[in-house]
Amino acid sequence: MGKIAVIAKLSAKPGRRQELLKALEQVFPVVESTRTTEVYAMHADRKDQDTIWFYEIFSDQAALEKHAGSEALRAVTKATADLVVGPPQVTLLSPVKAKGLDL
Repeated sequence: MGKIAVIAKLSAKPGRRQELLKALEQVFPVVESTRTTEVYAMHADRKDQDTIWFYEIFSDQAALEKHAGSEALRAVTKATADLVVGPPQVTLLSPVKAKGLDL
């Protein structure tokens, strides 16, 4: 089926962005050690101080499902529950072409 890309948008409660960024960093040791998580990048929006974006690429559907059901993601979701306005907005994509990625 191929690689799966994810774009996720999280909205911090006003004044809680730094706390949210710190809490979200907790998942990085796990994703950095997971071979099937090929890209996992967190971005701060340059125009909206309360918005955090993620861009992720997983090797396949099974890898995405493993990440989505992981204890690490559950822990981060719990740790950030009081820091975000609502659930993340998630978009799934199929990568077609990219510099620096083996597609």
